[in-house]
Amino acid sequence: MLRHSPATMLGIPLAAALTSSLLSLLSMLLPGGGTMGRMIMDPLAMENDPELMMDSFAGGEFLIFALIGALLGQALMVIAGGSIVLPTLRAAYGFRTGFGQALRLRARRFLPLLAYYLVVGVALFAVLLAVIAGFGFFFAVVAPEAAWVGGILALLSLPVFLFLLLWLTVALLYAPMAIMVEDKGPFAAIGRSFRLNKGMWWPHIGTVLLLALMLMGLMMIITIPSMLLMGVGGSFTMDPDDPAGSFSGVMLITMIVSTILDGIMMGLMMALWVGITTAMYLNARIRQEAVDVALLSAAPHSPDDGRIIPSSVEHLGHLQPTPGQPGPYHPNPYQQPGGYQQGPYGQPPQGQPPYGQDPYGQDPHEQSPYGQNPYGQTPYGQPPYGRPGGQDGGNDDFGRPR
Repeated sequence: MLRHSPATMLGIPLAAALTSSLLSLLSMLLPGGGTMGRMIMDPLAMENDPELMMDSFAGGEFLIFALIGALLGQALMVIAGGSIVLPTLRAAYGFRTGFGQALRLRARRFLPLLAYYLVVGVALFAVLLAVIAGFGFFFAVVAPEAAWVGGILALLSLPVFLFLLLWLTVALLYAPMAIMVEDKGPFAAIGRSFRLNKGMWWPHIGTVLLLALMLMGLMMIITIPSMLLMGVGGSFTMDPDDPAGSFSGVMLITMIVSTILDGIMMGLMMALWVGITTAMYLNARIRQEAVDVALLSAAPHSPDDGRIIPSSVEHLGHLQPTPGQPGPYHPNPYQQPGGYQQGPYGQPPQGQPPYGQDPYGQDPHEQSPYGQNPYGQTPYGQPPYGRPGGQDGGNDDFGRPR
């Protein structure tokens, strides 16, 4: 995917992440932004002034703009993540995908994708509130009488919570791909993701865990310079007598550089995450639906017109499986292809010559002996039709004309 469309795979998430970070940076220029900037640059400032955070929200402009900027930034990241699914799938046919092309191919699916994230976000928020309320009730009623029970419960609940979070991530992993590629709605995409995980939960959980650890290591490597820059910049730019003061030139430069580093980190992490999970999505469909057979069959008839997305609804059409049914790409193990199935009682089917006779009407005694070419074709290893060796005849690996 990176070899075929590196500018698209890296450019779209980097552009979205930098734009999102820029919106956050612009909010710092509003009234109250200086106070928030002080808390970001110097987290210990609240110890000296506990009302520092309330001062930043006093005017209201900063809070409103910060919320709008955060929502727009998240929407951009969602659209970017959905867009780079397409170059990954097109790379299966060796197709290149441009920056604008990736955004236009499935622009009509951006609203369902945003609706899916809204539904999932609201549901997770409601579950989180219920869990917090349950723990609060338990520690308020039970824990005071048996403190050791509360301690054991808190100790055991952390790994359980982490595993449930990992399982939920895997359960919903393929929903964005189903929305962008298979034209599923938000709820149908969730069911589709569960079906693609069927029988492969543990391999997928292990892969996602390994990928998460890798991304955490990358985040730590990139975050260290940003944190050092913020700490050094905060120590030299903040006036201790004016904690709510406005930005200075050095402080603004420090924030800009740190924002760029954070944007690069988010963009790289998104490119890796979406690219690998899209490959997992295609692998799950290959294992459960044998979609690779359909892709190979359709390859000679799928020239790159700039709109083809391999394995999409438009590409495979009626071959898409229906819910609750296995993929239609598996051949029937009880039926031979081509209409040569055996007739009842050992008799050959109608129109098929009896067994033991040559079906093409040739005298078996006149056929060429083994080791000789019976049809006059060139032996294997030599180019047919008089072409010089080393040429491919103008076709690619899938049989399509170049």
